[in-house]
Amino acid sequence: MNITFQPRRTGKTTSLIKKSAETGTYILVSDRNTALNLADQAREMGLNIPFPITVQEYFSSGGFRGSFINHIFIDDADRVLQSMLSNVIIDEITLSPPEGVL
Repeated sequence: MNITFQPRRTGKTTSLIKKSAETGTYILVSDRNTALNLADQAREMGLNIPFPITVQEYFSSGGFRGSFINHIFIDDADRVLQSMLSNVIIDEITLSPPEGVL
């Protein structure tokens, strides 16, 4: 798992769109408006990506069990987590680096 940690509006989503276009990997987002905006951004960039999946779609379909999806990108993970938790404010999270790093 790669973690990109940069301020807002510095190209993180643009980078994910490019990677999604190259690999066909779906992008998980917090809500429908974000999915529409991300799809529009990809189209404006001239790139073809799978339509982004929302947290609501993920849970209403029972997750990815039995599907062909075995890799996923997550855009704005903080917003995705808040959406999963019914918009409860998350005060702190911890992350561990991938094995072999550090």
